[in-house]
Amino acid sequence: MTSFVHLTEYDPAYNLATILNTITNPPTKEQKELNGDELLKKTKTSKLGQLVTNKKYTELIEKHLFGSFDKLFKSNPQDIDSCFSLAFSLLPKIGKVDEDKINDIVCRFATQLGSIQFKEHAKLRLKLLSILFNLLEVSSPLRHDILVSMLQFSIHNKMSSVFLGQLDNVDKWIEQWDLEADEVSLLYVLTSKVFEEAGEMEKSRSFLFRYLKTFEKAKPQVLEQALPHAERAIVDALKNPKQFRFDHFLSLKAVQALSKNKKYSDVYKLCEIFTKQPLSVYTKFYKGSSGVIKKLGLDNDQLVDKLRTLTLCSMGLKKERLTYKEIQEELELKGEDEVEAAIITAVMTTHLEAKIDDTAQKVIIQRTMRRNFTMEHWTELQDRLYLWTSNIGDIMNSLHRVQHRVQAMSSE
Repeated sequence: MTSFVHLTEYDPAYNLATILNTITNPPTKEQKELNGDELLKKTKTSKLGQLVTNKKYTELIEKHLFGSFDKLFKSNPQDIDSCFSLAFSLLPKIGKVDEDKINDIVCRFATQLGSIQFKEHAKLRLKLLSILFNLLEVSSPLRHDILVSMLQFSIHNKMSSVFLGQLDNVDKWIEQWDLEADEVSLLYVLTSKVFEEAGEMEKSRSFLFRYLKTFEKAKPQVLEQALPHAERAIVDALKNPKQFRFDHFLSLKAVQALSKNKKYSDVYKLCEIFTKQPLSVYTKFYKGSSGVIKKLGLDNDQLVDKLRTLTLCSMGLKKERLTYKEIQEELELKGEDEVEAAIITAVMTTHLEAKIDDTAQKVIIQRTMRRNFTMEHWTELQDRLYLWTSNIGDIMNSLHRVQHRVQAMSSE
């Protein structure tokens, strides 16, 4: 059941009728000079006043408030603010009479206040949506509809920074509202876009990845809507100078679907290359598809530098000691200076630890990142942990035996 937080016991319906009368029928000079009691008396005898007298609040809002949106948003901000605040205060009364009707009215408020059709008073409209959102109980699913309107509206009007702090509660709200999968998806992708507009890229990427994960059980026809967002996630990762892992993308069903779509198949190939392939594979791809890189807004030189680091990581997993010649050939470099520069660049990313022996022209790999972590690698890690645990147990047993011998010797 939809419930509202009661802010006041004052019945504002006549005040709302007065404002609507003024907006739809501009008052004459004489009417403007009426005092409060006279104005209230005149309102009560009007058509809208009769609706209030007969407690027909639903008709007052649905027919006359919603029907006056065009004129209302051309009036001054104070009248708009007062009109909606008064209308919102009537919602609990309507809800007591007709639960289904109040749901429709709240959704219509959200839709019309968040409509891009009306360009005036954008900041005020976002404020009113926020008030409506907070009037509803935290568990009300209607909050989802209002939040979606707020997100879409703020993106369209480039006002994303207005309520960023509230978006930290998105996951909690999703749990409270018991949403369907498509509703969760929409909320995640809009939240990602809001953070992107505000320059909060790490949070934007996090919500975009969560959005893509919502399609793990989706049917092929539903997956289609996720493809442009999957492309956006991969292109952003390729551009991001701090991003060197791509295997988590390939595990997503929405990303895998890119390979089956001619429009997006090249993006999938790029993701695959940066997940597990050497630089030579990218070089071959670029020769045949250089236009794709440009179309996606990517920089070839930056991609080559990133893939050189990734290729060096892969080489370090296979061999602990690498010669300059091996590195030069695999990374497509021209001399010793470029080899050393590539190694230093890779070390600076923190994904590789190595020592350069320039005398012997060798590189000793101390630690490197595994680009593609599969179930096989998890099993290998598990086996190593078991071995380490066993070895530590043996060492502890040996220490205990030595301790007992020392104690025995000291007691003699």
